[in-house]
Amino acid sequence: MRKTTSGRFAAAALLAAGALLASFAAPAASARTAPESPPTAPSTQAPTASASASTPATAPTSASASNGPRTTADVPTSQAAPFVDDNVLFEQKTNGYACFRIPAIVRAGNGMVLAFAEGRVADCGDDGDIDVVLRRSTDGVLGSGPARR
Repeated sequence: MRKTTSGRFAAAALLAAGALLASFAAPAASARTAPESPPTAPSTQAPTASASASTPATAPTSASASNGPRTTADVPTSQAAPFVDDNVLFEQKTNGYACFRIPAIVRAGNGMVLAFAEGRVADCGDDGDIDVVLRRSTDGVLGSGPARR
């Protein structure tokens, strides 16, 4: 789609396409899990001191042991792989476009990943030739082929 006026139509089409595809990719409401219930509040009753000389009094070692709020020390941690890898999908001054703006990425219900952007021909301004460009992937890895109009 080539435009010589403002990019409003292209932006509206891009947003509509993204919203439509996102509706297909959204998980079902029944598949979502319920949020974890909040921890119980700590007791306001003062502890009683009933220690004898032979048995020292002991206190809880963490807030969670007394049903108080959890601290970061109570939560087990592990090293995880990064959530995403860096991948340049639309590089400036390539494929006949001076600039790419307003990117959108969505995963369709069939697993296909689609990436859209506005391809601006002459410069990054709103008043030049603007195309909506697309990259798609069936294997979940974007960026292997050229952007298409």
